[in-house]
This record gives sequence, C-alpha cells and structure tokens, in this order.
Amino acid sequence: MITLKERVVNIRRPQETKEESRVRIFNYYKAKLKELANDHNEILYNYFEELCKYPKINPFEMLTALLGEGYKILFDNTSRCS
Repeated sequence: MITLKERVVNIRRPQETKEESRVRIFNYYKAKLKELANDHNEILYNYFEELCKYPKINPFEMLTALLGEGYKILFDNTSRCS
C-alpha cells in the first residue's frame, strides 16, 4: 500500500524539471531499499520489483546503482515452490 508520504514524494514540485523530479524520486526509493537491507547489505530482488513498480522506476537501473554502492542482491525463488 502506498503511504501518504510516498504520494507526496511522487508529486512533481513546480520549481523542478522532470529530470530533477526523476532523480529526487529515484533517490527516495533507493534510500527505502537501503533501509530494507539486512546486516550484510543484502536486499531481496522482490523488494526492487515492489518498490519500483508504482513510481515506474526501472528496477534494473536501481539494482545497478545499489550494486555500485556495495549491496548484494538476492534472487530468492523459494516462495514459489509448491
């Protein structure tokens, strides 16, 4: 569920260009993903899919940014096993 704070973050401010708005929103969601990382700087890829869906951020662009900062991405498909 999208919170009110996230709705406010996603609104473009009048003094911003589209690119500035895109960068601000990208950085906001990158910080949210960093909060979800465990003690070993590991983040589940499922988090990327969910958090990047609403603001229409390319999850692979976000993934690349966090890999560059030393985070590890875990691709866990055990929840899909029957």
